[in-house]
Amino acid sequence: MLEAVGGATLEAGLAATKRGTGRVVVYGLPGGDAAITHRGLVYRHQVHVVGIGVLIRAAPQIFGDVMGELFGLIAAGVLSPRRPTTYQLTEGPKALAQLEASHRGQTAAAALSGWEFVGTSLQLLEP
Repeated sequence: MLEAVGGATLEAGLAATKRGTGRVVVYGLPGGDAAITHRGLVYRHQVHVVGIGVLIRAAPQIFGDVMGELFGLIAAGVLSPRRPTTYQLTEGPKALAQLEASHRGQTAAAALSGWEFVGTSLQLLEP
């Protein structure tokens, strides 16, 4: 299982993962820390939990297998990644207002387009 939300979603993911042989790969926690105890992880869920950075370094073959399965699900139409919403730099206040309205209590990010680095300064791209 790939976990990128954290908080209560991590707990639900642990419960859905096969006990004993299941693996949860955590690659983000914008929902915050999960309220799970050592006892709950060891005795209730009994799954392997690993951060994605550790998995990449310590078990690159497993990481490759996990990513291959993920891309297979995308190619089969089972999963469909969402396209990000982009804003021109001049729409910065609008982007921040939308983030605030839709991500209360969560960590989120906004990317503004329409600018490029020229040397050490930003220049507005021509439309």
